Amino acid sequence: SLVERLREQIGQVPGSDIEDLRRRIEELEQENKELKRDSPSVVIGEKRRDFRFDSGSPVIKQEFSNALRNRIPDGKGGFYEPPFPQIADEIIKRQERINTLEIIGHTDGVPLSTSGNLDQRLPELLARVPGGTKTLSAGSNNDLGLLRALALEQEWLDYVESYMPVENREVLRRIRIRCYSAGQTILPIRLDDPKPADFRKNDPRARRIEMRLTRLAKVTSDEE
Repeated sequence: SLVERLREQIGQVPGSDIEDLRRRIEELEQENKELKRDSPSVVIGEKRRDFRFDSGSPVIKQEFSNALRNRIPDGKGGFYEPPFPQIADEIIKRQERINTLEIIGHTDGVPLSTSGNLDQRLPELLARVPGGTKTLSAGSNNDLGLLRALALEQEWLDYVESYMPVENREVLRRIRIRCYSAGQTILPIRLDDPKPADFRKNDPRARRIEMRLTRLAKVTSDEE
């Protein structure tokens, strides 16, 4: 958005300043390319048995929680690398360039048979009221994707405070966390001509959570 605003300003400034604006645009575009290339996206999916929610549930069980933090034998003499240490290492290495951790919950297309209460009960969870997750129920796949993203956020915050060395905690605490739900809207594989049935499938690959590091610009109001 900043690049677009600068482009609009080019026609309104004296000739001597145009080259400075153009150079700044080139610098910003290069920064964007580097961020896209360097910032990792970690997908946590049911391909690994450890990373499984119960059907329709956002609860992360102990096996799931352990696999987020610790190396787990892969059954072939090696180990699965846990996602949380990878994300923490990337943040620490790129702390001057990254300010946001986005967590996106994805679901399959099987409709939920429960009624939800997020509109009534979600504020307790967002305000960090103890036990805020226990009274929540999802009424749609969009609800479920958001609740699973929020559950992973809680696991991440616990990891930062309980597992990370003290000298790294302040760096990780500065990272803003944004949780989203993609529900069933983004298929796990690319289809050039998707049909409605493709978004209704009971596909284990669709049930996943994405952790993505990025740099978001400061958001200001119109008045500011």
